Amino acid sequence: MSELIKDGDLVAIIRPTPCCGGDASVGRVFTASRLSREPFRCKVCSAVCVAYSVWDGHGDYYLVSRLQRIPDFPELKDERHDETIDLPKFAGELLGYR
Repeated sequence: MSELIKDGDLVAIIRPTPCCGGDASVGRVFTASRLSREPFRCKVCSAVCVAYSVWDGHGDYYLVSRLQRIPDFPELKDERHDETIDLPKFAGELLGYR
């Protein structure tokens, strides 16, 4: 079973709106900012939705049932990779000029 969505999680919109089937935002990815149960209006059909929703930080709410949490990459969470990258002395070296 997947974990519940909480503030700071990266989420993707994977389903259309249940009220009218609006799918313009499907595929959008954002950081969840606030979990709410306040009523809000569908931007597509103006139906009033009363269910758990997540704020995107830019004024829009999305029903939790439309979202999927994107899990953290475990290999990036616990490991740190320090490496040195040799950069060219000037931009001309990138183009092969000497």
